[in-house]
Amino acid sequence: MPSALQCSFIHAPGVGPATEAALWRGGIATWRDFALAAPRLPLGPRKTPRVAAAVEESRRALEAADACHFTDALGSAEAWRAWPDFSEDCCFLDIETTGMFYGGSRITLVGVYDGARARVFIAGRDLDELPEALSRFKLVVTFNGARFDLPFLRSEFGPRLLARSGHVDLRYVLRALGYKGGLKAIERTLGMSRPGEVASFDGWDAVRLWHEHKAGSKEALKLLVEYNLEDVLNLEPLLRLAVNENIRRLGMPADAAPSESALDASEIIAGVVKGL
Repeated sequence: MPSALQCSFIHAPGVGPATEAALWRGGIATWRDFALAAPRLPLGPRKTPRVAAAVEESRRALEAADACHFTDALGSAEAWRAWPDFSEDCCFLDIETTGMFYGGSRITLVGVYDGARARVFIAGRDLDELPEALSRFKLVVTFNGARFDLPFLRSEFGPRLLARSGHVDLRYVLRALGYKGGLKAIERTLGMSRPGEVASFDGWDAVRLWHEHKAGSKEALKLLVEYNLEDVLNLEPLLRLAVNENIRRLGMPADAAPSESALDASEIIAGVVKGL
């Protein structure tokens, strides 16, 4: 079966959920089907050329591996559709800062996971290496990144950081499915638990731990990294859940999300913490 992205028409002008579903019911499951079915399209003579142009533009964008084209066109609630096609060029990202409010605070560390390996970039050590490390990713996944992580990152490294990468903000994807609140509240709703001491931590604890680290505590940095990577690594199963739930809810004629990783999150985190 095709991917969710190749079954998507909702990003074309004049196509809403009802029209997209009508196309699927009419046997037009993919962009290729659309191109072959011009005489029987249920769109009308004015809409058909506009949708056809958008479909062709999408075909070229996918061929060029332009994830940004799709996440921009789909909008925040539907950007999940891009992930299956870009999962091998995707990273999950979360930042920590010296304060909770943009403007007077600075980035302390950034956790990045590419589906196989995790790395933490730490202020005063290797944070300056982050832009180069991110440059290879075509898609970036965050939670509340549109309002928090990306503004901080672009203030720190310039407005062009990740400008050519697509962005999936899980806050909006999950909210559209009825999962509201912060990341940890949604995890609890879904029965996801965190191990050990960091299970009860929140953003203010991350600020506290950074200041304790700067005062000389090695243990504080280890706890901060562990807390950050729990956030980062939990984004992947949440996105997979959202993709699969949306495919079922919509009756989309598409493949499910990529199969769950066999990697052990606790081992990944332990490996990063050990290397500090």
